[in-house]
Amino acid sequence: MSGMASQMSNMVLVLGLVQVAKYLNLEDSHRAHLVLTAFAVANASILLGSLYLRSVIQRKNDTTPLKHKEAPSLAQPNGREVETTVRDYDLAEADKQIKGAVITVAMLGFMHYQWGFIQPLFLQTILPVKTFVTSNLVRIHLFNQPAEGALQRPWKVENPLEKLTQGLEAPTAETSAAAPKFEELVSSEEDDSDSEASSSDDEASSSGEQVSDAEPEPKKDK
Repeated sequence: MSGMASQMSNMVLVLGLVQVAKYLNLEDSHRAHLVLTAFAVANASILLGSLYLRSVIQRKNDTTPLKHKEAPSLAQPNGREVETTVRDYDLAEADKQIKGAVITVAMLGFMHYQWGFIQPLFLQTILPVKTFVTSNLVRIHLFNQPAEGALQRPWKVENPLEKLTQGLEAPTAETSAAAPKFEELVSSEEDDSDSEASSSDDEASSSGEQVSDAEPEPKKDK
């Protein structure tokens, strides 16, 4: 599934889950307890699945060389070329999944404990499971799909900041192209000055001719 299609499906799923959450009245204490249990089970399953993925990757021990460019960061705005192996690359991706699951549980657990939010827990009971099941690691190592096409390493990571930067640069470039250059403005002003001076000379010459034509003829002696 491409990045755009995945984002669209997640958006539709979120909208549907929000409506389901309103219908179920999750503020009820019994249902809230069920949501908490489902949230814990779902994220525990993701953690266990990621750990199992690590064991599968280590067992395959694919040492095929792999070059890829790391995502841009503050220290490396343009990214950094990295030489690694398929095994180490996949292990790093599995570690990212584990880290993401831990951060999600910590943040939402704190929000629920502090403010009693229950709907975010309901959403994060289903969305992370879908993301995990459709991830490239699961498709390759658990579903045994070939690492070709969209699954070919290195996998492209969507960078929202990069898209935003490109979106801001495009109008700027168009504006710069449409705006007249300084040299063109100066040249245009000089041409206008020359034309005005020429027009003034022509008018002066024309008025001089008119004055000479209008001079009275000398009177004749009687």
